[in-house]
Amino acid sequence: LFVAAAAVALMAGALKSGPARMPAGGRTLAALLVGLGLAAPTLVVLPPNAVRLALVQVSGSVVAPFQLAWATDDDEDDDAPLEPAGPDAESWFVDRADAPEVPPTRPPLLDAPVVLALFVDSLRADVLRGPDAARRYPHMARLCREGVDFRQARAPGAQTVLTMTSVFTGKYFSQLYWEPHPRHPDHFPHADPSPRVPALLTAAHVDTAHLSAAFWLVDGWGITRGFAEERVVGSTHGTRYAASDDIVTALAQRLEDQGDRPFFSYAHLFDAHYVVGRTLIGGPRHAQYERGLRRVDGQIGRLQKRVAKAGLTDRTIIILTADHGEGLGEHGVEHHSATLYEELVRVPLCVFGPGIDARVVDAPVSLIDLAPTLLDLFGQPTPGSFMGQSLVPVLKGGAPDLTRPIIAEGRLKKALITPDGLKVIRDDRAHTLEIYDLKSDPDESDNLAGADHPGADAAVRRLRRFFKVHTLKKPGYTPPFRR
Repeated sequence: LFVAAAAVALMAGALKSGPARMPAGGRTLAALLVGLGLAAPTLVVLPPNAVRLALVQVSGSVVAPFQLAWATDDDEDDDAPLEPAGPDAESWFVDRADAPEVPPTRPPLLDAPVVLALFVDSLRADVLRGPDAARRYPHMARLCREGVDFRQARAPGAQTVLTMTSVFTGKYFSQLYWEPHPRHPDHFPHADPSPRVPALLTAAHVDTAHLSAAFWLVDGWGITRGFAEERVVGSTHGTRYAASDDIVTALAQRLEDQGDRPFFSYAHLFDAHYVVGRTLIGGPRHAQYERGLRRVDGQIGRLQKRVAKAGLTDRTIIILTADHGEGLGEHGVEHHSATLYEELVRVPLCVFGPGIDARVVDAPVSLIDLAPTLLDLFGQPTPGSFMGQSLVPVLKGGAPDLTRPIIAEGRLKKALITPDGLKVIRDDRAHTLEIYDLKSDPDESDNLAGADHPGADAAVRRLRRFFKVHTLKKPGYTPPFRR
């Protein structure tokens, strides 16, 4: 069986790169016939996890799509009892639709705060951790050094749309309703009724403004909703999206008229996202990636000067983070979106401002925690349906008493990270399982699936239970993950 599967993979690759004189249609048909003939047994009997992982990574393989699309794991028990983890932790593995709202932290961190959430697209966590970070990115490094630096922060997805929707809804991708947008063939959450953080803040008489670099980040597309002021900022550089200097100029002008009212703004800085060439470390694209981040860093420094000029420094909180990381060749991945490895989901999260003492927090946190955190900063309660927990108590110097699980998902991949650093990645399309001990294997190179590792089985059951409970249940609807 496994020899046949391997043969299919090799023959498919050979056919894909076969003689030029064979018509493309003929090569494709031949590959499909060979694949169907040899892969047929694998439609009934699933090969071991390690073989499946190898097959889905073979370039040009035709066995994987057939084998993996039709195989099922009926022997797995979604309802097996979970190992006890405390009543607070267990509350995240049951339906939270009717959970009571969470009151805000008292007393508040600041009165009438100005909160600026800066998302640097594609900013990996390790960029601000290296020995040269302070020299290369002095302004971002200072925010982390002089604020609360959450060293174990992770995004809930590896794509902008997924992460930002989770940030503003407090829910994960599979909990929301997605459908093709009337103006775009891709799926967006515009028809999902879940409350968005900007709308809740606007209703609470907080001034809210979104000066957007991208048309699909504004109201009507569903990622954000409810900003009192919103407009798409045009690019002065002829680029697809406005650059960081365009966004900072618009935001700085808006801050000049803020006065003493509370204010929230979200800025997405795309400079490091859209570059050309390869991403491999040391390659041309990596140099462009770094140049984009340096431009962003300079604009963050400029923004801080404009905040001071507007007289708002003593009540301005800056949240510096990213929507996802970036693949620079690790695991054979360039760019982002396709996997849930650490280079894509681990991001910086630094919070800087008055009343916030410098400290490093090593407890795992998620960007989904930003939804309750933003509400809490403005003295507002958090809906019980939100899947994160406020970080305001930590910003005030408290211990990180956080019980919700750390989850990420995308492209039919689902991941869970336990408090002790065990990471489970399940691919529901490929029916593969990966388990890594991030403490001893931060590069995720030693897959422990199938090994007798303490806690592995419990982590896998928790991952499956989480998505069984929380995935949106709507007749005829399946979360539309991209392939």
